Amino acid sequence: MKKNSKQDGNRWIWIIFLIMTLFLLGNNLAQAKKILTINRQKKILEEQIRQSKEENEQLEKRLSYIQTDDFIQREAKDKLGLAKPNEVAYIIPQLPSLENIHLKEEFAPQKSNIEQWLDKFIY
Repeated sequence: MKKNSKQDGNRWIWIIFLIMTLFLLGNNLAQAKKILTINRQKKILEEQIRQSKEENEQLEKRLSYIQTDDFIQREAKDKLGLAKPNEVAYIIPQLPSLENIHLKEEFAPQKSNIEQWLDKFIY
């Protein structure tokens, strides 16, 4: 009988050990999953930071260009039609877009003979 109770004791120790091992393994897997998720988020945020820095650099370059005299003169000429003394400013009207012009029927692409015959007899 003592062997049986000793075997039962060993069995319970192994069961408890197995349960604790499974618990720790599951806990570690959950933490590993969280770490992977955090690393993915970190990479995304680092990419956003990099893009923001690039955009910031471009905006700083644009701002430094906007503050130059060349930019101010060009904008005054283009937008306001101003000119320097002894300069003549020409205003060129914009041409209408081709989308708004309707072609007359005589200039419209004509159908082939076969299409014309089909239109007359079939349609």
